[in-house]
Amino acid sequence: MVSQAVRRQTQPNRPAPSKSDFASRASRAPETKHMPSRKHLLLIIGDRQELIESCNWERLDRLKQLCQEGKIPVQHIESSKGFALDSLPSAVGCRPSIIVCGKACEEQIVETCKILREATAEVIVAIDCLESTDGSPSRICEELERKLCQLSLTEAIISLLRNKTSFVYAYPKADVAASVVVLFEKSDRVVLVKRKFEPFKGCFGLPGGFLRPLLEDLPACAARELEEETGLQLSPGDLTLVSVRSSPSRDRRGHVIDSGYYAVIKPHREAAALSQLKALDDAAQVVVVPVSLAMRMPLAADHGSLLADAVRMAAAGKLARQWRLRRWLDECILWMAGPKPIPQMIASWKNY
Repeated sequence: MVSQAVRRQTQPNRPAPSKSDFASRASRAPETKHMPSRKHLLLIIGDRQELIESCNWERLDRLKQLCQEGKIPVQHIESSKGFALDSLPSAVGCRPSIIVCGKACEEQIVETCKILREATAEVIVAIDCLESTDGSPSRICEELERKLCQLSLTEAIISLLRNKTSFVYAYPKADVAASVVVLFEKSDRVVLVKRKFEPFKGCFGLPGGFLRPLLEDLPACAARELEEETGLQLSPGDLTLVSVRSSPSRDRRGHVIDSGYYAVIKPHREAAALSQLKALDDAAQVVVVPVSLAMRMPLAADHGSLLADAVRMAAAGKLARQWRLRRWLDECILWMAGPKPIPQMIASWKNY
């Protein structure tokens, strides 16, 4: 990840500055805006005229002007063909932090970032200043993320450039993840995965994983991780939120806030769903076991409590559906006793 701007740096064994020190520093301070000591470079990809006509031009131009004011090099390339890190200004140093933006085809954007990463440069992609002429923005961002590029927004990059030094936040930040309980209504079973890697390597748990910041929301994250680990395809709309678990000690890797979802596979979809299941990504094995057995298994992290909560919610939802069906049957009996217009009966069914 890219290092972020410093709010506070501590220097032990150093005396506190006096008023005269502050006065001396103020007299030597330049009138220009604060710019970082780290070597940055703004790399703009694409045809100049197309960039001006782009919907992101206002943000891109603001970023460019800020770099020029702070004497940060700005490089413009129209093609990634023949491009190499050696062609960049020597002022940026051997391991610069390069901010990429512009408008070009998907292949050109990905290839340029690949060249920079292979040359050990730190790549920051301004995703709201980047436009593809032939590809999906979300697909390009996912590809760049896989190549270890840092995805960021223009305002965050501007904050980074305006600080004097690279830094870490004074307070740590938590990671965000999502997990999914997939229940089969007909057979009363649940999908579990055997973890391939640490933490909890070799232990069974629920499918899930980390959120991709700036690319998706939590339901989309849950659906994506479910497909990546088990092959089962569900839409975010099929998922219902169960709980959010945020205990600092729930994950060995650090403070991970996990949103748990559940989905119920109806009897007519069960055969198709079972045929999709296979171990993928970081899942060593995918199994479908009775819920009663899964509730007694030592599942990874706090997945046991999530499973119990999901089963209770699913049972409550099933009872509610049965109650609504009974109410509608009562309506049908009343209709047979004294007929109502057919459209009115259809409307009452939709309400239940």
